[in-house]
Amino acid sequence: MNKKDLLRKLKALAEKGVGGEKINARKKLEALMQKNGITEDELDEETAIECLFNISGIRERRLLMQIIYKILDSKSNIYIRSDHVRNGRRKRWIGCRATVAQKIEIEFLFDFYKRLYKREEEFFFDTFIQKHELFGRLKEGEEPKSLSKEMAMKMVALMKGMSDETPLRQITEQSAASKRQ
Repeated sequence: MNKKDLLRKLKALAEKGVGGEKINARKKLEALMQKNGITEDELDEETAIECLFNISGIRERRLLMQIIYKILDSKSNIYIRSDHVRNGRRKRWIGCRATVAQKIEIEFLFDFYKRLYKREEEFFFDTFIQKHELFGRLKEGEEPKSLSKEMAMKMVALMKGMSDETPLRQITEQSAASKRQ
């Protein structure tokens, strides 16, 4: 997929889509264009501009850098910038040189994958809790959280790939190691 395919698909979907699909694509395209102060004609320009993207945390930094790398197919012009401390927190940015179309594609993908990652991370955490049984007993009258069959199967599959380590096994291994010394 070339660098403008996503934007062109979004634009095409906004023009030719059906029902809610068309409306959502148009809203997203308009929001991205308004945010960047550009018109649809400017999407086709090839001039590279300086782009800064606000991030918070190491995961967002890594995710954004991967997306920029994917879109620009180069790591050479990606840089990290920190601004002065505000409210006890340092503002961090990832910067690069990209066309307007590439910038919008990066913003769109970053927003999409950031939301997806947060959902997946939450699911992983819930699965981790279940795998290692890190919960108390239900009180009388309490009902367990219900899951759809699909989500339960996904959780079981993920659990199979997780480590089977237990605190008891760690204590036993440490004890055996200290006896050998």
